[in-house]
Amino acid sequence: MKKWNLVEPITDYEHGDNGAGGKYKGKLVLRPSSIDSFIRCPYSFYKQQLLGEYGAPNSASQVGTALHAVMEDVILAKLDSEAKDYTVDDMQRSGMKHWRELNDKADIQYHGDQTYQSMSDDLYAGVLGLEQALTCVGATAAEGRYSVKIDEHPIFGAMSGSLDVEEGADVVDLKFTGKKKSKVDDYILQQSTYVWLKQINGQDAKAFSILNIIRPTKARKAKHEVDTAKNEKLKAQGKEYKEIGELVADWHIMEGKPNIPYVQHWVNIILNKTEAYANFRESLVAVSDDRDHNEKELAGFAELLFQGTSPSNSFLCNNTWCSHYQTCPHVEALRDAEQFEEVELFGAK
Repeated sequence: MKKWNLVEPITDYEHGDNGAGGKYKGKLVLRPSSIDSFIRCPYSFYKQQLLGEYGAPNSASQVGTALHAVMEDVILAKLDSEAKDYTVDDMQRSGMKHWRELNDKADIQYHGDQTYQSMSDDLYAGVLGLEQALTCVGATAAEGRYSVKIDEHPIFGAMSGSLDVEEGADVVDLKFTGKKKSKVDDYILQQSTYVWLKQINGQDAKAFSILNIIRPTKARKAKHEVDTAKNEKLKAQGKEYKEIGELVADWHIMEGKPNIPYVQHWVNIILNKTEAYANFRESLVAVSDDRDHNEKELAGFAELLFQGTSPSNSFLCNNTWCSHYQTCPHVEALRDAEQFEEVELFGAK
């Protein structure tokens, strides 16, 4: 397997406001999260990273994005000796501001019983959990970007990642999930990529941490609502009651060691496959000026080169999470062969 030389740090890359991570000298930029995307489903990676076909953002992911922005605001305020103390009320205002801006930018997909109000409640609980969690994080920087040049690749000009938080040379990343508790292994590839990027840029990064904020479950929300109602009734009757308080998202911090060779292995696979795609595209143009024919041939080649996954291999392979599910040729082939049952989440097929 051809190995690519990624050793030259760059500082003149300006991150673009698009899903592909901007461009460097006219070429695409490979992101740590897109490497994860490739492993989950190469075909989805192809549609999004190479063709730029993105679906509507998921409502829960937008809440997570808003929490990232809140965390950055808090840490930057703490690191600024002249800034005022950042209170939890400031955090809530910041969260709603960022979340409304995200909602205004795009149509948001709500699933099942999710609504604008329920996701707003999740954001509020998430901010309260984040406020507690940040007391355990000794942040030294926020939103630092580290980039490295990719030489002589026809599609990707650089790899670049933006770090949520830094503790000295090490990496801290915020994850807002619906799981009861995530596992550090779920993030080993992405976080190892961040550590590798820092090392190439001369930083002595050796470890990473995941700050996991966990979205309150429906059962937990329902119990809190019932307990609050009982409490209000007791207060109104002048009886003894126990203060319920606000619903706070659960959280925990996980620590992990990076696996740089693992990242290098997958980066080489991605760069080799995308180079093959670009070479095939150029060969078509060289022998034919029939655009429709070339596009059809290229699409067929891409379907073979970027074979998709199946629902048994990826929880994201369903109509809820993947915007390409209904048109994916690999899902269609498995469906025709009756090799899997349709995956149903939130009532969507």
